[in-house]
Amino acid sequence: MSPRPDPTETRAALLDAALHCFQRTGYHRTSMDDVVRESGLSKGTLYWHFTNKQDLFLTLFDETIEQIMGLFEQPDPALPAAAQLETLLA
Repeated sequence: MSPRPDPTETRAALLDAALHCFQRTGYHRTSMDDVVRESGLSKGTLYWHFTNKQDLFLTLFDETIEQIMGLFEQPDPALPAAAQLETLLA
């Protein structure tokens, strides 16, 4: 019997696939089937983690905002201010 995939890794793979699909074709032209194809996972797995496309998009949006906010909260004090700003904007 093969080991069960880590749900955190599976969820991350789905979010990564969704990001690629949304970047490529936009929110309205991306279907859940597109995300399934991009991820290589099953439709059941996608719906286990996300209720619908809006839920998937909002989760992706929230996680992206959290990452950006984390950059504001943890500047590297060893860097000069200009380098910190450059890192933040990159």
